[in-house]
Order: sequence, then C-alpha cells, then structure tokens
Amino acid sequence: MILRVLFGILMIFGAWSVLMFPAISSISICWAISFFMLLSGIMTIIHYFENKNAERVARKKGLPHLKTGIGSLLFGISAVVAALLARSSVIGELVFMRMISNLYGFWIVLNGVSYIVLGKELKKNAVSGWVTTMILGVLLIAAGIFCIIDCFTGLTSIGTVFGLSMMMTGYSYLFG
Repeated sequence: MILRVLFGILMIFGAWSVLMFPAISSISICWAISFFMLLSGIMTIIHYFENKNAERVARKKGLPHLKTGIGSLLFGISAVVAALLARSSVIGELVFMRMISNLYGFWIVLNGVSYIVLGKELKKNAVSGWVTTMILGVLLIAAGIFCIIDCFTGLTSIGTVFGLSMMMTGYSYLFG
C-alpha cells in the first residue's frame, strides 16, 4: 500500500515536470518512444503465442477460453518494425522527430482503442477505474490523430499526452 501511494505521488510529480516543458520533453520522449514501441511489440508477440498455447490447452480440456486474434500479432510485428525503422534513421534529427511523431500517432491511436476496449470490459465486470481508462483512451485517440495530421506541433502533444498519461496513472494509483 505504501509503495502504491509513493508510486502515485512520484507519477504525479513527474507528470507536472513533463507538462511544464512539453516541447523539450518530447525530444527525449521521441527516443524513449521507439524503445518502448520495440518492447511493446516484442511483448505483444510473446503474449499472442502464449495465449494461442493456453487456448489450445483449454480447448483440449473442454474449458472456456478467449479467442486470440491475429490483430494482436500484427500490432506487435508493426510496433517492432516501426521502432527498428525509427532507430535506424540516418536522415537527420528533424526528419527523425517528424517520422517518430507520425509513428507515435499511429501507435497511440491503437493504444487508445485498446484502452477503450479495456474500459468496456472493466465496466462489464463492475471493476472500479473504468471511467479513467475510457477517458485516457479517448484522449490517446485524439492526440494520436493530432500527431498524424500536424507532425511538428504533434511533438509538443507527445509531451503533453505523456504527461497526462502519467497524471492519470498516478491518480489511479492514489485513488483507484
């Protein structure tokens, strides 16, 4: 419990520092985004194959199971490829930031959709925190579309969305 409160407070203070300087924060965030996209893609691919195996075992035993969709595998592969392409860019930092802004825009839209689906599942199962999950999903979709449409201003939105995401996570750790 103490660790949860401490983590929530640290997330909120970290969010304020990112929100105070979103343009400066977004430059370092661009580099971190490609790293996290790579990790997310690898973990999604691993999760897909683990679920496929669990689905096969459950089917043999006659137990209820969730179907694993090919979409999660494609999402994982696309995140890995996008992160590797962004990290191997040698055409200048400005073009790299523009490219990562577009890649991040697509990635954040997909994450926003995932948060909305998760929020619906949480609401269906009467779990607290579904409202903040749905709000975060809508904010992520809006920010992702903004990053795709206007790349240079989208870099500032990366810092803002990251700060808001940290703020919502800290809030949910403290009060969720």
